[in-house]
Amino acid sequence: LEDLDPDDSNALILPAKPKKKQKTAHQKALALSTQLTKEDLAHAKTIRKNHLRKQTQLKLHQQRKQHRVEAYAALEKHGIGKREQELMVSSRDLGGRVSKRER
Repeated sequence: LEDLDPDDSNALILPAKPKKKQKTAHQKALALSTQLTKEDLAHAKTIRKNHLRKQTQLKLHQQRKQHRVEAYAALEKHGIGKREQELMVSSRDLGGRVSKRER
């Protein structure tokens, strides 16, 4: 770059590159200790998948439970009582014995 003519308008003037800071031995050791192995990454991935699967199962369980509560409340509100159910028994069964299998 010293042989460039200062009057040449095509001369490249580039800024100096900043020097990289060298890491200390402690920083190098810390960087190596924080790197995860492939096994660690795979293990973490399976744990995350299992956690997400469990969370979705819990949400589904809660939704189903809430749906059951609502369904039972609707049946209780619109349903018939035990006395009315006994009156609705088929006349075919009247006067006969109930076998052990039917019980």
